Amino acid sequence: MVRVISVHHFVSQEIQPVDEPLAVASATPDKLLIALPIHAVEVRDLRRGALPTHCFPTVDEVRFLTHCIQGNFVATLESKKSRQGNEAIHARIYVNWDVPSKLEGMRARIAGRVTPSSSQSGVASLEMIELPVKRTPNNLACCQVTGNVIISCHMTLTVFKFNIETHDISKLKFIDFIEHFSLDLNFCPNLICLNEDVISCSSKENLLVIRVVISDPARTDEKKTKSRGKSSENISKKPEVKRERSPVRLSELLAEAPSLKEKLHPDSFPVLVQLPSISEGNKNLSANQLINLTNKGGPFRDATSDLNAKISFISNKDLNAQIVKIMSLQLHTCNQAMKDEFKCLQVLPMYTDPDKKNKEISHHSSFCSNYASELVSLGIAVTTQQEGYIYHVNYRALISGSQEDIISGPTIYSFTAPISCLALERSILHALTDTGLESYTGRAGHYFLRTLGLDNPDEFSASYPSMDDPVCLVGLRPFFSVEHILLTENYLCLLACSDPSSTSSQDSQSGSNWTLYSLKLPSCADLYQDMVQLANIHKGSAPTTYLHLLSEAHAVLGTARQCMNWRLDHVSQGNVVVAVPGWEASPEANRRLERCYQESCALLGDYYINGDDESHWKLAKPFYDMSGMKAEHVLDRFIRMEDTLGEIPMFDEEPKERSYKGLMFYLKGELPRNKKSAEEESINVEFASHLLELFEKHDPASISALILSSVTLRQHCIDRVLQVMKKRLLVKGASSSLSSQESLNTCTGGDPFDALALVLLCLQKGSVDQARTVLSSLVDPMELVKALQEYHGLLFTAVEVKQKEVALAFTELALLIAEILPESLASVLTNLTLNPSLAHQLPCVPTLIGLTRAFLMTPCGFSSPGAPSSNATKVLRDYLESFLSKLPNNYSLAEVAEGTCILTRSYLACLVDKNFFKSFDPTADYEEPFGKRYNYLSSLPPFHVDKSWYASQKVPVPLELEEKRLAYEMLIKLQSLLCSPKLGQHSCFEVLQFLQSHPHVSGALALKTICVSPKETINLLVEHNPNCLLAFAKEKFTNENEWKYFIGSLHKKTEQLHNDSPVQFLYSKIFTDTLNHLVHILSLEEFVRILPGGEMACESPVFKPYVKACENVQSANYLRSLIMETGEALLNTLDFN
Repeated sequence: MVRVISVHHFVSQEIQPVDEPLAVASATPDKLLIALPIHAVEVRDLRRGALPTHCFPTVDEVRFLTHCIQGNFVATLESKKSRQGNEAIHARIYVNWDVPSKLEGMRARIAGRVTPSSSQSGVASLEMIELPVKRTPNNLACCQVTGNVIISCHMTLTVFKFNIETHDISKLKFIDFIEHFSLDLNFCPNLICLNEDVISCSSKENLLVIRVVISDPARTDEKKTKSRGKSSENISKKPEVKRERSPVRLSELLAEAPSLKEKLHPDSFPVLVQLPSISEGNKNLSANQLINLTNKGGPFRDATSDLNAKISFISNKDLNAQIVKIMSLQLHTCNQAMKDEFKCLQVLPMYTDPDKKNKEISHHSSFCSNYASELVSLGIAVTTQQEGYIYHVNYRALISGSQEDIISGPTIYSFTAPISCLALERSILHALTDTGLESYTGRAGHYFLRTLGLDNPDEFSASYPSMDDPVCLVGLRPFFSVEHILLTENYLCLLACSDPSSTSSQDSQSGSNWTLYSLKLPSCADLYQDMVQLANIHKGSAPTTYLHLLSEAHAVLGTARQCMNWRLDHVSQGNVVVAVPGWEASPEANRRLERCYQESCALLGDYYINGDDESHWKLAKPFYDMSGMKAEHVLDRFIRMEDTLGEIPMFDEEPKERSYKGLMFYLKGELPRNKKSAEEESINVEFASHLLELFEKHDPASISALILSSVTLRQHCIDRVLQVMKKRLLVKGASSSLSSQESLNTCTGGDPFDALALVLLCLQKGSVDQARTVLSSLVDPMELVKALQEYHGLLFTAVEVKQKEVALAFTELALLIAEILPESLASVLTNLTLNPSLAHQLPCVPTLIGLTRAFLMTPCGFSSPGAPSSNATKVLRDYLESFLSKLPNNYSLAEVAEGTCILTRSYLACLVDKNFFKSFDPTADYEEPFGKRYNYLSSLPPFHVDKSWYASQKVPVPLELEEKRLAYEMLIKLQSLLCSPKLGQHSCFEVLQFLQSHPHVSGALALKTICVSPKETINLLVEHNPNCLLAFAKEKFTNENEWKYFIGSLHKKTEQLHNDSPVQFLYSKIFTDTLNHLVHILSLEEFVRILPGGEMACESPVFKPYVKACENVQSANYLRSLIMETGEALLNTLDFN
């Protein structure tokens, strides 16, 4: 069912009699071409009352003609009968047809074979170019942008490429046509269209839309070609084996059901069995009823496997040619029985401006224009006898090789009477039926805008009506006996024949029977105003109709702003005329279009801001943004609206209360978040006060958000703000003793946003102690993280360090939070560094080094008494620790190295700071933020002191090892950092340098073993803590050289000791344990290589037993593997079934 809304009104109408036309065509700009029987074409200027201006001659009688903007030429099919009565048809091109000239005759040449004479100079004269067509042509079409011409000859399509050549002698430019390639179809088209590299053709039963890709192999990207291979047919591809679509018998099908897919044509599924009465009844169904029964978008089926095309000729054999099928449709058999057919075919290409072109695609077909990257979509309109369908093709997705979302639709039009002709505008579809002219809202513009909006979803995602909304009949005018409908940029022309016996122009014997109706089209701004005027009538009674009309009007303007028009340019190519894109015809029309567009955005914003739920309120912001309105203008506009939104209450009804929910939702989203002073804010004091009143009355829960966002309120309206906050806290149950300057500290355990707002107000008033109290009242310090992260701009101020270079420094608020809640501030800093996209309120990206250096910046303006004493060291340590423990991949190594060094210095400082000294708790789970430490470290001081070692040496235990209270927590974190594969290498130098000045610090030996090489560690442990040697070796050694050095050092140490040495037994035991361990983990060859002296050591009484043991272990391992292999082979041979 079609909604009827009369909003399309023609501006004016001119009526002129015309001579009998053989063929008609429209031309740019606003001209009408009428072919006359006297071998001439009459040119009429529609801007001058459709009066004839001049005629230009033709060689023969014109049967068909069309105009092309590119090159400004007229293409014709002309008929000539021989003396024997045979008819010959020629395809010809006429150039300079729009220049009236009686001085010179027509100049003729053959395209691609004969160049203009060098004497052709001076005033341009009429020129005829004959296209060398090998067969008899029956149809012709031009691409308005490329100038290419396509000619159909029975089942062959030939494309002539438009070229601009330069004469060798005269150096004058001229146009020429070269036969580029030919296509063979398996049906005979009667309608064809050419747009860039997309060819559309239809017969009475078939419709085929293809893309022909002809490219140079040297430029073709092989990967892209392979990705498109699945949806394309190469010319060298073997033809598919077709199955005949012969009738089948139900009994045979049921008997051989499993093999149905092999015997039936793919389009035969699903298999339906209809009784004779059902089949007979279907013949009487209308197309709409048939669609409802078959659940398909049109009275046709997909005929991909039936309609084929192949390249039969190409001018350059070195070029690659591919055919990509876009759409293949065929009328159902029952529709053909009803004498239905494809009646009309038109394609509307929609280009955008060069700033929005598709930059990802750099190579197109060889016969595309330079504007192919700016082509966004194609609207393919096809009609049957009484219905129309518009399919929408995403050209950008098509050329990128995407297999999804290439085609959308169809948009279905049900006409009131049988259709004869069609005219397609960007936003309106005009259909000429037996009863008159019908105008409908289009969907090509909607699809164009949505496709264009994929690159900018924030602006376009919800800005236009849904493609699924029903179309509207916006104009219905009675015109009878009309045979032709023609569309120019500003006019719609109808040619009617008053003689009912004259069914075609060729049968008419009197030119007076023909009448030309020149209807001036309304501009987009006029159409918008008519739609809005009608929408306002339904604003109160039918809100859905109001929204529909308003959205349609907005889409009309949006399409006009984004879609380019094509006009003639006489400058860029000298005497040759080319097509160039542009907006409206005059600057004033463009300014009016922009004003109407901003108005439509504002009206849609008004509708959605008064909606019922959040889904509507969210749509208000993008429309208000596109209208260019600021928040204060939106507020003034909202206040001026009628309280009931245009509804007039009945006598027994009370007026509805105005809802401010949508307005408050919008204002909260428009609050400034990153301004440091009232001068930087776009809101003034008066507007800020108005906002405060609105929030106090309609949304008191968001008052804190307003305070946190507006510097103007905090600086100029602080007393009023404190009074409002007092009421807010009283409502929440806060103490009633709260005043504007005192007792703000009674906010205990409240909302973190309220607490943060109170802290800011206290700092603004200079009450630092009260601010401390408010922060301390929070039960969970991490509650503040969410509030601080949302308003992180309050934590930083910009400091200019160099010319045009800005660094971050902390504000007084940040220093106060660092003092009271350092964990909260560290967590916020970590989140901002890990996710820089969250830091949209900062003047620069927060990096690890940038925030680390912010701790070194001296804050300005904090010299007043009672100013916060920053706890910067702890916050810095917690921040670095948190970030480095979550270090993302591919982060700057230089920044990581510097941050790691700073954190290492902080840990080292804690080792000598008695404030961190605590007793060691063996049951406590100490945090290892950077990964698990080496296990052997737990066997070294200060975690474990081997007193037996000192007792055997008869020396006292060092005093530093007797100390029970140490910085165990920081030492473990430092060891975790040093053990980290990613971070440890950056800290070793700092640790070793520190140990030189603090040799007796707790854990010095353990720290040194991590930082020095394995060989140096072996020497240290051999001398100071040999019990850890084997544990260290097991955990750290990775190659034979390390084990060899280890065995050599132990062997040397044991040999140096005398038998009466008190530590002789200890070293011998460690040496024996080490050899026993190596016997089980190394092969015999490896074991021999690590022994001191190599193979010669095998005969040594010290190593010979271990060599023998290694041989036994190796033999045992071999025997075990042999047993396992034999067992597996035996199991495989057994049959358990």
